[in-house]
Amino acid sequence: MLCLLLGGLLVLATEPFLLRAAPPSEYKVKLLIPALSVSTPAAPAAQPSHIMDTSTLLSIGLFATLQIGMYLICLMKIREVARQPLSPLVKLKLMENEENLFDGGLYVGIAGTATALVLQVLRVIEPNLLAAYSSNLFGIICVALVKIRHVRPYKCALILEGQLKSDVPVAQAPAKSAS
Repeated sequence: MLCLLLGGLLVLATEPFLLRAAPPSEYKVKLLIPALSVSTPAAPAAQPSHIMDTSTLLSIGLFATLQIGMYLICLMKIREVARQPLSPLVKLKLMENEENLFDGGLYVGIAGTATALVLQVLRVIEPNLLAAYSSNLFGIICVALVKIRHVRPYKCALILEGQLKSDVPVAQAPAKSAS
């Protein structure tokens, strides 16, 4: 800290033009660009409409419906694994095998966003970023709900159940030798 203070004082003391104001310039240039100057007042802007466009509402509804479908597919897969008469560790492996399915909401969301942006560029639907990015947002929400509310607790229960059924408790597990 002392070094910074001394360095700052040294710069202030040795720089002669640092604290002086710049001398006024003897050159005076005035640049007029007619295209940028306002010659006539602009017409008053139209009142913004607070009602959403129908195509925007339809696309948001479509994206929400797709994500709800993806959510239900993930729940059905979790129930399918849970109903199988297998050991908890095998069920855990099956759940890990379905990770791509559980991330499917993100893929659907990205595809929906890309589709909406392409349709906007092609002027098939009205340009509206809310419609495009809502698909991505719904995908993030879907995956968060599936993984946090369903997959994670079920995997935790499988791990605990598998540990209880094993012969060696966690606290007394033998340490691996260094050889």
